[in-house]
Amino acid sequence: MQKLIALLLIVFIIVMPKAYAQIGGLSASKLSTLNTETVPQFTIEFEPSFIFGYANRYWNRSGKSRPLFKNNDSLRVHSEMDFRFTYGLTPHWEAGFTLPTDVSYLSFGSKYRFFEKAKYSFALLNGFNLPLGNHVYHATFRHNTRSEYDVNLLAGMAATYQFNPRFSVDFNSVVQGHLDRGFTHLTHHIDLFLNTDLGYYLWPKFQAIIGFYYAKTAPSRQTLTINPGFTIEKAKHFIMVLNFPYDVWGKNCEKQIGFGFALTIALD
Repeated sequence: MQKLIALLLIVFIIVMPKAYAQIGGLSASKLSTLNTETVPQFTIEFEPSFIFGYANRYWNRSGKSRPLFKNNDSLRVHSEMDFRFTYGLTPHWEAGFTLPTDVSYLSFGSKYRFFEKAKYSFALLNGFNLPLGNHVYHATFRHNTRSEYDVNLLAGMAATYQFNPRFSVDFNSVVQGHLDRGFTHLTHHIDLFLNTDLGYYLWPKFQAIIGFYYAKTAPSRQTLTINPGFTIEKAKHFIMVLNFPYDVWGKNCEKQIGFGFALTIALD
């Protein structure tokens, strides 16, 4: 227990410098939290995933819930399908990228496991997000709008603690910086993204999972999400993942309720 407390303190001390975003292209053993395990060397992991969510309420700057529309007969719906490709470069290092079906952005990531003991391990994370959509972007004179060409650099750390063969917990933290209009320096605001997934194998190859995610993005948007789900590992090279994220608290953001499905395929 003392080791677990120390692990938690290390993770949260490292992530305190303000940041947010998810590094794409990397593997996970549970839901949305990146763990320290890497794809086996010279192996490709391919994962199509589908995300659906809707909102009819939002949280204002004080954290109070308000209707998103004047009438309660409307919903804002979001859906997306992504493809992830991850390659095992060495026994401790993987790299990959994520693309949506409309190729509107590219998320590249790298994971390197640099420390491991009997029950816990640590890995370094880094990557970038690059917009590729068919839009007109402000590049030279950028002014923090959605139409600007915003290249993001990301860095973080993942930690895994194995209580026993059936029960484990993963942590990951990521800081995201936005390049300035000259693409030479980071802008003033930094974003923060914290994930925690706890998984327990109720039966062999069936893992029940609960995730807790906190996001803080500039200037003052915050979200806390609970994400229950499970994984099914019936086939040797296939893992099915289902999850049901639910925003429980926030500021200056919509209250999202969603569903996610992913199929992880390993290719030797």
